[in-house]
Amino acid sequence: MGCSGEHSVLLLHADGVQPYKNLAVETYLLENLHPHTHALYLWQNDNTVVVGVNQNAFAEVSPTFDGYVTRRLSGGGAVYHDAGNLNFTFVSAKDCYSVDNNKRIIYNALRGLGFNAEFTGRNDVVIDGKKISGQAYCLRKEACYHHGTILINSNVERIQAALRPPKQKLESKGVASVASRVGNLVDWNTDITVEQVREAVAKAFLEFYADYKVYTERVDYTNPKLLAIADKLSSKEWIWGRNPMLTNKVEHRFAWGSVSVEYEIKGNRLTDIEIFTDAMNTDWCDTLKTKLLQTPVSEWSAVRLDLQEEKDVMKLMYDV
Repeated sequence: MGCSGEHSVLLLHADGVQPYKNLAVETYLLENLHPHTHALYLWQNDNTVVVGVNQNAFAEVSPTFDGYVTRRLSGGGAVYHDAGNLNFTFVSAKDCYSVDNNKRIIYNALRGLGFNAEFTGRNDVVIDGKKISGQAYCLRKEACYHHGTILINSNVERIQAALRPPKQKLESKGVASVASRVGNLVDWNTDITVEQVREAVAKAFLEFYADYKVYTERVDYTNPKLLAIADKLSSKEWIWGRNPMLTNKVEHRFAWGSVSVEYEIKGNRLTDIEIFTDAMNTDWCDTLKTKLLQTPVSEWSAVRLDLQEEKDVMKLMYDV
């Protein structure tokens, strides 16, 4: 089915700040959005660290952090949310999905507010070299989402205290700390508010799809399907996953992201492996693990590797 037919847009606002329910909305939209509808979901979380789907939460979240911790469906690195941060999520059917269109909407919103914002790297929006937005993506068979943050008046000290990014990641950015890398919109306009940014993003979205029928709604937090998804996202298994502490460990930062591989080998067999990464592409980790577990170590050179991430990780293990 191509991207054709009578289209509409859905502008969805969240009133609550509980992360499990708010993240559940994204999954609900992926599974239930009409194929001819483009959605923009605007939301906030209270004092929350959200880790990427393939990250090791134990390694990303400070042990002294006293807020919410959860895990999203998309790749990328851990982020901190609070009342000074606005989150946006674009959702569309896969054959109508356009990251370029979504980026244009965010660009138009920020430029319209007077900010000299630029997209850079694999997923950042910066002003004068300071990161004010990070973005990530979830691609499913029928639908996709593109989501991100906009730092408006977030507590940078709490960001620094909540997250512990790998030293090599900071070094690759040429900075000494998270606090020295990020910026808030109030750094350039002391009068800017979250509500003004929310309104600007919504306005840019509606202007971009000016010819489409518009629906504006608030999140229904009593929806049983939504609550069922939230239950999963709040589970210890989903959030923390495995912290295997296996005998062998290799890690490196590639152009596509950081990776840490822990594994056990007995004789000619890999007996256990875990791959943690902030790569944007999320699908290869489980595929590569299955390939390696099913193949004797002496035959790894014959394993078919389709993606650059797989090839780089395999070379990393061979070079130990």
